[in-house]
Amino acid sequence: MRFADRALASLLDRRPVDAILALSHGLKLQPGSALLTSDLAATYIARYEQRGDPFDLILALDASNRSVQLAPTFREARFNQALTLDLLHLGQQAVVAWQEYQQLGPDGGWSQEAAAQLVGLRSETDKKSWLQARERLRSAALKGEHAAARILVDRFRQFVRLYAEEEVLNDWALAVSEGRSADVREALQLAKELGDLLAEVNGESMVRDSVAAISRAERAGDQRALARLAAGHKAYAEGVKRFGQTIDREASDKFQEAFDQLRQERSPFQDWAAYRLAFCHFYRGEIPKALEDLGQLAGRLDVARYPALSGRVHTLMGMANARSANLGVSLKFYRTALAEFEALAEREHIAGLHFMIAENLRLLGELKESWHHRHEALAIGNQVGGSIFYYNSLLDGAETALRQGLPDVALSFQNEMVTFAGADPLLSTESLIRRSRTYGRLGRPDAVDRDLEIARISLGKVPVGERHQRLEADLEFARGESLLLREPRAAIEPLNRALEVYRRHGEYFRMPGIYQMQAHARMATGDALGSEENLRVGIAESERQRESVDEDALRVTYFDQAHPIFDDMVSLLVDRGDWDGAFRFAERSRTRNLLEAFDRSNGTESRDRTDSRIAAGTLEAAEIRKRLPEGVGLIEFVVLDRKVVVWFLSRGSTRMVLLPVGRNWLEEKVAALRESILDPADSKSFVDASQELFRVLLTPLEAQLDHSQVLVIVPDKSLNLLPFAALIDPRKGEYLVQSHAISLSPSATLYARALERARRLHTAGPERALVMGDPDFDRDIFPSLPRLDDARVEAQALASLYDSKNFKLLLGAEATKAAFLKEAPGFAIVHLGSHAVVNDQYPLLSAIPLAPGEGAEGRGSGVLYAREIYQMQFTRTWLVVLASCESGLGPVSESEGEFSLARAFLGAGVPAVVSSSWSVNDRVASQFFFSFHRSLTQGQDALTALRSAQLSFLHGRDESLAAPKHWAAFQLIGGTLVENK
Repeated sequence: MRFADRALASLLDRRPVDAILALSHGLKLQPGSALLTSDLAATYIARYEQRGDPFDLILALDASNRSVQLAPTFREARFNQALTLDLLHLGQQAVVAWQEYQQLGPDGGWSQEAAAQLVGLRSETDKKSWLQARERLRSAALKGEHAAARILVDRFRQFVRLYAEEEVLNDWALAVSEGRSADVREALQLAKELGDLLAEVNGESMVRDSVAAISRAERAGDQRALARLAAGHKAYAEGVKRFGQTIDREASDKFQEAFDQLRQERSPFQDWAAYRLAFCHFYRGEIPKALEDLGQLAGRLDVARYPALSGRVHTLMGMANARSANLGVSLKFYRTALAEFEALAEREHIAGLHFMIAENLRLLGELKESWHHRHEALAIGNQVGGSIFYYNSLLDGAETALRQGLPDVALSFQNEMVTFAGADPLLSTESLIRRSRTYGRLGRPDAVDRDLEIARISLGKVPVGERHQRLEADLEFARGESLLLREPRAAIEPLNRALEVYRRHGEYFRMPGIYQMQAHARMATGDALGSEENLRVGIAESERQRESVDEDALRVTYFDQAHPIFDDMVSLLVDRGDWDGAFRFAERSRTRNLLEAFDRSNGTESRDRTDSRIAAGTLEAAEIRKRLPEGVGLIEFVVLDRKVVVWFLSRGSTRMVLLPVGRNWLEEKVAALRESILDPADSKSFVDASQELFRVLLTPLEAQLDHSQVLVIVPDKSLNLLPFAALIDPRKGEYLVQSHAISLSPSATLYARALERARRLHTAGPERALVMGDPDFDRDIFPSLPRLDDARVEAQALASLYDSKNFKLLLGAEATKAAFLKEAPGFAIVHLGSHAVVNDQYPLLSAIPLAPGEGAEGRGSGVLYAREIYQMQFTRTWLVVLASCESGLGPVSESEGEFSLARAFLGAGVPAVVSSSWSVNDRVASQFFFSFHRSLTQGQDALTALRSAQLSFLHGRDESLAAPKHWAAFQLIGGTLVENK
């Protein structure tokens, strides 16, 4: 077990990442090892304890579940599973897991820890503690024991407020209506004391001001006013009760009655009734009405006096916008509400807002980031006890795990949901439906049918109303999904019924997925036309929803989720022989954000942000051909699960090819090639992988390649990471770059746009060049980054190539962020000899460390972020050279391609960017870029100059530089002129 030993040594040295790598490698060789899988779980737990990233717990749960499945009586696996469930706050599942561990028999210290964990899990929740404290609070408040009562109010803020608003004021109202004067005085005294204490503890004045309205009527001796106030508070409490029983229409009537009565007497509590009315509109799917009412309420609300109501209003505005697919707007409301409830210290609502933010991030595709908020929601919700927000966080956690390909983890969350639901018919129905779908993914049809049957019985106990209809739709959706593989024809109708309800209730996020499932069902039954129509409608709905997201990064992650429906459409049209239509949808799915950013930077963006404008802006294959220069061939790939679609476009011809390989095969081969290209001892593996990829991807296009001097590659998915220049042609035994100049573009449309802009920017006179090298960046921010002495030498050497009148050199302390922002847009060529810091998790925070210099706040650090580059406007720049390691590397988006620093410059309007896709020795890189710029100053275009530099390494005197790891990392992205100037 050398892998386990290496992992243990790494853990003892507090290096969990190395331990994870060792264990993962060991599991590739021994995939059925329960020991290694359990150790992997323990290592993820250790990394969580070190970094605090809750996603490590998700990975730990996945590994521990697998280990238990492999060896049910393996102690370590059971212990790790129980501990992970505990750390994830899956309370009931953790109790069961610790008990199962104890049943394996005593085991020294570990058994003692299991017993201790069980005691902790059985400790009282906030709700149980409140139920015990409520009578003490009531007694202390009525006796005037202010200090004792204040302690309890401070501890149970949210419980006390709800108790006063929904019970004590209702007790007063009932006593008034029934003529019980003594009870009237006691209830009003209690409400006044609680209202004063709440205002004192956290500034929440609703109860105090509502009591003041009652006291005002009492002092005036106005019995009619008192009767109206009593009727209003009584109707409000009845509305809350009916809403909890899912009798929405009756609840709405009661809230309307409460609002009308309370408004007549100018009680501020009328606004709680108005809020509840808006909530009823929301639940009935009347989203515009709900938003209208909430907007009016927010406009008149005294936020300083009534922060709890303000927090609830902002929460519901977030929910309504989320339901309408306005996720960016929704997040802003949620974050505002979270701040309000944190100030109030209302723990259950804080948990709720963390859950809602996590749900939004999931819907937007920010899966890993969503776990931070969800974990917080689970921790607080579990401690509160019996909170619907805890249940909702479990639900959202299961959905996220499914999106991340972790169905066993999702099942753990759903088992907790079913336990939490208990005898509640609404929650029980929902949790069983959700779990049935997970059983379907795990290939357990018997469990699917069992859960759906129990859910059907449970649904019969849910009162008829809006929520009953939505649950019925969810049940139909689950039935359709389960039938899709077994009886596809039978799946269509239940999916139709679910779709109609979702549409009526404005649950638009579900619709594209249902259209895609219907398309699969119709294709399986031979209805290709019906399948195509479903896909078209689903794509249109995805595009409509994307346009409602107003944050660029979130729009990318949202649209990534829609990418499979575009892939399905491409596949269908190709199978039908409609290659032009397939190309249209392939282009329509690519680089939407980047195209919009490019248009903005060039002043050509339309104010109409509808999908029709995008579709119109996407170029057809025939139009792309017209815009291609002579001698240029464009190759566009679409990587599907079981095949790869390829178009070759040139001025004179079009060729379409289907390749008999799929996504997984390509991912494996590209990863193997990149690994071997950097290992000088593994040259045979590199040659084999390189030739195999050439044979599969390019050999079918041999005739077209022979008639093209320049190749523009539009990659897809893992092909974004493939160094095409280093592919070896088996016929000739030479690299592709030896016969072709090669550039990359995220889409064919972007290439055509960039080429057009490059033509406009080129001038007949000498080109002005800005060179920045070895910036004196802040060592406190980047302590591990070395100085770039070779970049300084490189920059100084470039000065000898350019006319001094058209050349500006900024080195060291002069290479500031402020200087770059001011100077760079005015130069035709910009060269940055600096570090590149790639942020895989947050690509917009990838950075170029420059010198701090003197500047305004926010620029003092000297760090130039990708998000800031996107906001620049390069009015004269046609080429940016990023002479830094991995400046062309970043996470790969399904719809946008590679999120690198090079992409940021494209988004800022620069038509061509030269970057590197892996680390290259500084001295070697300096030599390469000197050769590149020398060719530029001799009149070669940028792409030809890049190829000349690559060939100079291949055929130069220094044979050690001929290895592709020294030159194949450098690539040109975008569009540039290809004729000599």
